[in-house]
Amino acid sequence: MSKAKQALRDQDFRYKKGLGQNFIFDEGLLEQLVEKTEITKEDDVLEIGPGSGTMTAMLSEKAGRVIALDIDEKLLPVLKVTLGGRDNVKVVLGDVLKTNLSELCTDFAGGFHIVTNLPYYITTPLMTMLLSSNLRIKSICAMVQAEVADKLVARPKDDGYCPLSILAQLKSEVSIALNVPAECFTPKPKVDSSFVRLKMRETPLYPDTDEKIYMRVVKAAFLARRKTLLNSLRGGFTAERGELIEWLREAGIDEMIRGEQLTLDDFARLSKVIENKYVKK
Repeated sequence: MSKAKQALRDQDFRYKKGLGQNFIFDEGLLEQLVEKTEITKEDDVLEIGPGSGTMTAMLSEKAGRVIALDIDEKLLPVLKVTLGGRDNVKVVLGDVLKTNLSELCTDFAGGFHIVTNLPYYITTPLMTMLLSSNLRIKSICAMVQAEVADKLVARPKDDGYCPLSILAQLKSEVSIALNVPAECFTPKPKVDSSFVRLKMRETPLYPDTDEKIYMRVVKAAFLARRKTLLNSLRGGFTAERGELIEWLREAGIDEMIRGEQLTLDDFARLSKVIENKYVKK
């Protein structure tokens, strides 16, 4: 029996469905996942949801420093066992959605990587928060529901194409590093998962475009997927129909197209027109 499993048994640990606790104990698989992160001794890591600490221990061997943040205090004695003697690992108790990550990672002055096995119910809000933040994140490597992974890499006209797809691709180079069947987890979840890697862009994809306006346009475009872009924009901006048509024509976009058909470049042109004609007027 592995050290992690024994520690969990000794603590009479009970998996909490409400916290989305599904752990991986297969060390071969965990080694593959750590390899996919491409982390080296020059890197600092924030691990969100270390679970039993098996992957955390492997990360500590690859990385310079690791901060492991978990919400479940019942895991603290388990992590003490699995991470004992590793002086480059700091375990912190806290809710990632309520924790000041900038303050937590203040010693990571050169930036840091995020590695996480997320509870699926917080994946979208947390990903959105991280991608929209000013944190000096170098990459995000996350175990997510396979459906979410498909959304992150989705392209125009794909079923999963949504504001999260666009935000992720706007801020990073996204790839699915490894597909992980449900059978690899304890307890076994109802769906398969994927390990995704988001390598953050060092320079903005559209440096002359206001990101807040860009994402405002994106959100408006997806307000009602079945409506034309023209009608969707009316729900996001206070403007007359004629003015909206003018914006679209200037951006070179068909007024009858749907938001889900627009590329990142399309959104960049349209948001620039709106910035000049609506926001700055």
